[in-house]
Amino acid sequence: MTLHNRLLGSFFVLLALPVLWSAWHMPAGAMGDPGPAVYPATIALLMIPLGLLLAFQRDKRTQPAATPRDEKTDTGHRPALVRGVLLLVLTGLFIGSLDYLGVLLSTVSFLWLAALLLGKRSARAALIYLVASCLIGGLAYVVFVKVLHLTLPSGLFF
Repeated sequence: MTLHNRLLGSFFVLLALPVLWSAWHMPAGAMGDPGPAVYPATIALLMIPLGLLLAFQRDKRTQPAATPRDEKTDTGHRPALVRGVLLLVLTGLFIGSLDYLGVLLSTVSFLWLAALLLGKRSARAALIYLVASCLIGGLAYVVFVKVLHLTLPSGLFF
């Protein structure tokens, strides 16, 4: 387990706790209307176990002690820490863009940029990430808006 995974996972768990607490104090919904607490409570309840998984994840990378590190394929703490900080900044931008871009466009953009940041960097992978982000964002939109009938920010463009 690496230190940055523990710190980042702990941060997500700690971030989920006040979200869950505030969702707990939101008004309850009625039959057919789940109320405003469903979305933040769902996100928080997903963040807690995923943050714990990240915090207690085993480090599967093995590197011989005598092999010098290559700058382009460095698997040390600095690039991972930079990616973690960039992911936190991207998360803040996602939260700030919800009212302006809407949930659907913000979610798809966030998922795609996060996948580009954390995944492979090739044109084919970028296209796969874009398609997957559109599918996941669209599915989340259908579940929350069409099935649960929640009112989510639609943004300035829709």
